[in-house]
Amino acid sequence: AMRALADRETPFADKDALASAITLTASFLSDERARDVLHAHADEHGGGIIDALCALGTASAAGRARRRTKPDERFAAGDPTIMSAVVRETALEALLAAVALPFSAVYPQRKAVMKAATAALDDPKRRVRMAAGRCREVWRKLDPKCAY
Repeated sequence: AMRALADRETPFADKDALASAITLTASFLSDERARDVLHAHADEHGGGIIDALCALGTASAAGRARRRTKPDERFAAGDPTIMSAVVRETALEALLAAVALPFSAVYPQRKAVMKAATAALDDPKRRVRMAAGRCREVWRKLDPKCAY
């Protein structure tokens, strides 16, 4: 659902709904009662949730690397990689909460999350860089040999 809200070519593209969906996902991952329900389905859906959050957390960095135009121009042109700083920060915070998922669901995603968090360290917004640093620090504990 988050990917559909982020893709500007679909009729479901809505940045406010996307921010709400990510906030809901982050709160769902951090709530103990909801986490119990998610544990039952984490092996099936945990990877998809983490992949979507990685893509949304690094959306600004991918857009800047592809084109050297102003963010407002890219957003007006329909560039799907431009997300607000709130969306990027919340996605990274949701990745922090995702560490509490079962190890079998989290461990295979560790390199993708480390790569995304490292890319988000170059974000122009300080809040996003701080969230990326916290995310990277927590996920690095899962794989101390990781080169990221």
